[in-house]
Amino acid sequence: MGEPDRLLLQFILTNTKLRQVEAQVATCISREFSAPEANPLRTHMPLVATEATPEQLADRSFATDEEVAAFEAIASRMDQCNQNYLAQLSAISSPLQPAVSALYAKLANDFVLLKNRKITWGEYKTERQAFAMDLQSQLMADLQRRSQGNVNR
Repeated sequence: MGEPDRLLLQFILTNTKLRQVEAQVATCISREFSAPEANPLRTHMPLVATEATPEQLADRSFATDEEVAAFEAIASRMDQCNQNYLAQLSAISSPLQPAVSALYAKLANDFVLLKNRKITWGEYKTERQAFAMDLQSQLMADLQRRSQGNVNR
């Protein structure tokens, strides 16, 4: 097998693994977001951050005590989904793990701001959407580097 074929195969395998890991985390988060205790959140947040409606992004309301309690009720389980994702991502693409960890930390900080009524639901969702888009960009850039054979592992 020549070097171009080897690189292509490595790219395909990495991409396949990455899609499997993304599917697992999506299933995990979907399960937690569908839990009855998350009901108060669903009017404010779509499951998929990039699917927020213009109305949701423009939402100027602050989180209520009930919504904060709902968020906190599922937070540890959602965090477990994210930690599993980070562990699997590290095995697939170690250069991405620190960047994704930093993005998760930013999102956790944004929740604290939401909880303390320093930002609105719309601001939180805008940040969440930017987080999702940044993550997708980084994943695609990593796959691009791999497809070109420029990744040091």
